[in-house]
Amino acid sequence: MDSSDSNSSTHFERERHVRFLEMMYELLPSEYQGQEINRLTLAYFAISGLHMLGALDRVDKEGAINWVLSLQAHPKNESELKNRQFYGFHGSRSSQFQPNDSAVWIPNGSHLASTYCALAILKTFRYNLSHMDSELILKSMKNLQQPDGSFMPIHTGAERDLRFVFCAAAICSMLDDWSGMDKEKAKDYILNCQSYDGGFGLIPGSESHGGATYCAVASLRLMGFIEDDVLSKGASSSIINVPLLLDWSLQRLAADGGFQGRPNKPSDTCYAFWVGGVLRILGAHKFIDEKALRQFLLTCQSQYGGFSKFPGQLPDLYHSYYGFSAFSMLEEPGVNPICQLGFLVLLLVFDVSNNRLASPIPVALGNRTGNLVRFNTSSYVGNKDLYGYPLAPLKSKGLLIMAIVGIGLGSGLLSLVLSFSVVCIWLRVFEQNMTVEEGKISQLMPDY
Repeated sequence: MDSSDSNSSTHFERERHVRFLEMMYELLPSEYQGQEINRLTLAYFAISGLHMLGALDRVDKEGAINWVLSLQAHPKNESELKNRQFYGFHGSRSSQFQPNDSAVWIPNGSHLASTYCALAILKTFRYNLSHMDSELILKSMKNLQQPDGSFMPIHTGAERDLRFVFCAAAICSMLDDWSGMDKEKAKDYILNCQSYDGGFGLIPGSESHGGATYCAVASLRLMGFIEDDVLSKGASSSIINVPLLLDWSLQRLAADGGFQGRPNKPSDTCYAFWVGGVLRILGAHKFIDEKALRQFLLTCQSQYGGFSKFPGQLPDLYHSYYGFSAFSMLEEPGVNPICQLGFLVLLLVFDVSNNRLASPIPVALGNRTGNLVRFNTSSYVGNKDLYGYPLAPLKSKGLLIMAIVGIGLGSGLLSLVLSFSVVCIWLRVFEQNMTVEEGKISQLMPDY
């Protein structure tokens, strides 16, 4: 969605960003309803972003910790523990409780990415993870690893790729216990994902991608198969093809100073972290033109706070968070340093790049006293009616609007088909008339 939103500021607007994250934490705009299932991940972006900006005191620490802990799945008995389900964390209340209607419900919808976000939030608050049942998480997580070394994100089955290998490695690293995965199998899977051009695809044989490359390199670093600053310690001894990887990563630097995720793609805010993080792990960040990168990121900085995917668009939580992460790696004053390995939510668990705000943020700020439910950060007491579903469903007005839009789109499509048919018929008639005229002219032409 294009917008007139732009910010000509030549400096990092920390206070605006803090207000943006605080607003998003307290009251998510309705445009995020489609991401309700990822509410825990959205909370992570807001909480970790505020921590990065040195404003974590804006959050109710105890309430947020209790809310996160309330989302963990627990077996009711020994037989449930042995049923090979994953007892991690739910992404939201809607995946934790059975709905009242007849919709299909999957019990224990805990997810690998949600578990990663939950632990990252708890680590951000310096919560002692030994107080929780980590053995339950690790023992059941091991059931998600596949024979080829990859991971499924949920016990009922789903896509298997490097995103969830990274989730598993980060979870084991944060819990300081690697019993939840076979590191050798995971390593082999990662190596099979390195492409001929040096980058990594999400699965073996797929196109190299900036986010997948970060997940691969960061996972290998977390598991101890590569070291930091590989270049200065002898790239030839590394288990990955470092020269090719370095070449591919540096080619992602675009003429406008930003980073692209794949060849022939425009620069995007988030890849300043994904690809920039890879270069930092390799010890090659000195090759980045930091001044040009900073200038590009500032073109994506919103006047309302936050960052957008591309210049001139409205901000979203996803790109805002990785914009802050990029400035942290650039050692921006007022931004806390981050560890690019452990506590960053990975690419494409979800992507709100098409879910940016449709209205200026000040309108939403003016409605902060509304009745919409917040992140539900008070203590969980098992009361489904109290917590409900964090984002309100569409009411009759919303359904009416959807119906009107649907009818409009259908009418437009029908008009297009009819117009195309009329043009085709006209061309056919014109062609026949031309054929008749040519026949008349040929009869008048003398023979030579």
